[in-house]
Amino acid sequence: MSIQYSHPFSVQQAYVVPTRSTSLPLTLLRSPAVLLTTHRKALDDANRAEGLEQAPLPETSSEALLERLSEVEDALEGYNLVSSDSSQLAYLSRNITEEHTLGADAVPRVERLLASISHLLAIPAACRLEKEDLEPSMILERERFLHHSPALLTLALSLVLLIPLPPTSTRKPTLETLESRSKLVLCFARFTDDELSPSFCATTAPNVAIQITERLFGISNRHALISHILSKSFPPLFKPHPKLNPATGRVLSKPKGGDRGLMDWYEEGEDLGWRDEMGMANVVRVVIGALKLEEVEDIWPMILPPLLAFLDDYQPLNKLHGTSILCTLLPLVSASLLRRTGVGKVFTQSLSASLSALSSPHTPPLLLQSTRVSLNLLNLLHPPLPATSASSLARFNALCTLLTNSTITPWSFHSGQIPLEISIVTFLPLLINELGTGTIRYLQILVPHLSGLVGDTSVGEGTWELVGKACEVLELVLRIAKSVGRGGRWKGVVGAAVGKCWARLGEMEQSEERKNLERCLRTVLEAIDDGGEVGKRLAKVGKAFEGLVSVGLEVQ
Repeated sequence: MSIQYSHPFSVQQAYVVPTRSTSLPLTLLRSPAVLLTTHRKALDDANRAEGLEQAPLPETSSEALLERLSEVEDALEGYNLVSSDSSQLAYLSRNITEEHTLGADAVPRVERLLASISHLLAIPAACRLEKEDLEPSMILERERFLHHSPALLTLALSLVLLIPLPPTSTRKPTLETLESRSKLVLCFARFTDDELSPSFCATTAPNVAIQITERLFGISNRHALISHILSKSFPPLFKPHPKLNPATGRVLSKPKGGDRGLMDWYEEGEDLGWRDEMGMANVVRVVIGALKLEEVEDIWPMILPPLLAFLDDYQPLNKLHGTSILCTLLPLVSASLLRRTGVGKVFTQSLSASLSALSSPHTPPLLLQSTRVSLNLLNLLHPPLPATSASSLARFNALCTLLTNSTITPWSFHSGQIPLEISIVTFLPLLINELGTGTIRYLQILVPHLSGLVGDTSVGEGTWELVGKACEVLELVLRIAKSVGRGGRWKGVVGAAVGKCWARLGEMEQSEERKNLERCLRTVLEAIDDGGEVGKRLAKVGKAFEGLVSVGLEVQ
């Protein structure tokens, strides 16, 4: 495609401009559609960086492009996921290049093709169920969809890239344009995250889908499109939260509906069917992520219903989606807005409820994500201040509450589950570093439990990963304890745990993993054993423990 710009810019220059595409996997970088994105995005960025507008679109498209569009129309007309050949779509994607000139006459035609692709990308019911629960015919339906969707997305990317970014001083879009573009966003944004959507999202889909949605916002009046989605597309699916005023986004003095308000809200959600909309959480996250900092407050009441629908839902997977959406929103909001509206407390309560959802396969990632987002929210509402201030005490109390909810409570009721323990020791250093010497309040809980994880002689999947992470956290806790003169009393507990783990490592084959674990154990012992007393005692037990003695110490 050839786009006329108001200043010269060579193709060679375009490929050296850094873009998001350069960080994609090598297999994707070889994709013509992704290389095309690099080229066009570089041109667009260069123009905008210099404050230059693009020239208006020519009235007519090139003959070559019209021919290619006809081929795409013919291919999509009878396309189905049962008998059609997806390689045909890949061929068509390669044949749509920057050498083709898009005229104003062909823009509606391209958008109709994108709409046709969006219909083919309707996620089948087979993707809503666990694979073990599917009949053979539904498994086949699901596999066909996963096979065809990457080719359909790649073709959609080639088509949407034909439409150049509009001039800066563009006119207000029509309602029809906003409606059609919002439908495209609602379709393609569903595929922007495969980590939480593996049942319908192929591994290559997110990188392509992200570029499609970014381009859709780029070729549109971005703010108008976001406002339309939030005000028109989402309300039929998401009702206002009973704790909030739907017009202002402020917390109500009394929840709507009283004590049954939240329960009625849950039941309304069942009737609205948003839980059955596969990938809808990805759509909400993409739309919120497209906002700018200065735009959030004006549309604050419209942002909250879809976010809180996921965050406050009773299903752990939806809570996990909700924390991901909130993680996207927090960098865009100010502490002042959260305090003035009272929504900061609502978010805190919702995240606290997520931390208590401990009986689900999704518990480990939910606990990890909820704690990280809770800490981000806490730092926003209670930024670090001098220790003498009253706000510092509020921050310390909030950190203590978070440590209790995210760590001590799960340890009390669900300890011993390796995936859960790995999640806890992954985020625990973040909390301990924030608490600093305040961690000594919890030494009687932290040191014995972490020592127990290090010294556990059972071996299962993930055991060594857990031991390595537990060693790192235990070392951090012990160094803090020693800094305030509280480390000595734990020498026996820690030394016994390290000795048990060292003996168990002796049964492992030599490997890089074993060397790293041995190094971690020595570091833990050094954190508590200044004079080498514990190490010397262990070395006297047997020669197998001599490797634990710090360099420079002699076993007597």
